Amino acid sequence: FQPDEEDQAGARRMVEDGLFKKFPVDAVYAVHNFPGAPAGKILIKKGPQMAGTCEVHIDVFSKGGHAAHPYQTVDSILVASEIVVGLQSIISRNISGIDSAVLTIGSIHGGHANNVIPNKVSLLGTLRYFDIQVRDLIKARIQTLANGICAAHGATCEVRLIDGYIPTINHDQETEIAIEALTGLMQPDFITHNKVASMGAEDFGFMLHECPGAYFYIGNDQNEIFTGLHTDQYDFNDNNILIGAAAWVTLAQHFLGK
Repeated sequence: FQPDEEDQAGARRMVEDGLFKKFPVDAVYAVHNFPGAPAGKILIKKGPQMAGTCEVHIDVFSKGGHAAHPYQTVDSILVASEIVVGLQSIISRNISGIDSAVLTIGSIHGGHANNVIPNKVSLLGTLRYFDIQVRDLIKARIQTLANGICAAHGATCEVRLIDGYIPTINHDQETEIAIEALTGLMQPDFITHNKVASMGAEDFGFMLHECPGAYFYIGNDQNEIFTGLHTDQYDFNDNNILIGAAAWVTLAQHFLGK
């Protein structure tokens, strides 16, 4: 079994440890529970299934001082605020509408008193993407924008962009094999093969980068009750254990029969 899917990308470490060299395979498949779809419904698609990630760290440094005399300071909070607003123009004005990416700042820390302008403000965010070239362009624009805004105000900054999970991209042939197999298992209206890709992330992408395969979902919801993943209301549907096991057996038999 794979360790540490949620934190340190256990799949990547398994690949780096020589998983597919020690145990060569023809294809790899993975399944994940999916709140938001009826229980037992299978969702799969060719191409991008889940996004890649990049952590965004921006530290703004300036001359702090008394809030009553801002003209004697360089207001790091103002500078950081302009950076946050400016970042939202990167995707809308640099990335084609056909492509998809998300850039969100989820944490701002700076200052401890109402009458003091701090000399440092830290921003923390996440970048999500499906294409490596899109990622690299956005990363370059983040650097340019943050440094430019800081320079305009007389501040400085340190930008750290830390790549995380790579996109989870399903291979066409292996996806088609899964669709054929699972359509035979379920009623036709209980399999969807045109699901919109998710901006969530999954370390199975590291395995798909090394070996052909596909990643699919099994719906979780009952009685129109939706409880999202990673929430305190999430409740796994135990009936999916039987469906998931049957899906694995059917997929293996179908693939080996090829």
